Amino acid sequence: MHAVSDETIPHSGVADGLFSHLSQEELLRVLRESNGCEEEPIRTELLDDPPLGRGSFVCTFRTPTGEEHVVHYALASGGHRWQWGDLSTATLLVEFFSHPR
Repeated sequence: MHAVSDETIPHSGVADGLFSHLSQEELLRVLRESNGCEEEPIRTELLDDPPLGRGSFVCTFRTPTGEEHVVHYALASGGHRWQWGDLSTATLLVEFFSHPR
């Protein structure tokens, strides 16, 4: 889960320094390849919910057998936080990791 407007951990990544990290696009590529997922995700638009921002979506990358191994929530607004209106990062993480992969 990542907000495009997150200034703490920018969506576009940080190339160098103490807190360098991959862009979300590059991170998803690494996770997708590491988990044997297909290249094209199933993209689902999220409802037009003010805390999420118009244009928010979920990308689900599946293995060739249909297992969901990489799920990415791209939120159009919100910055760096864990609660997005009715959408809770903690709840989504517990749900995702409660299924064996």
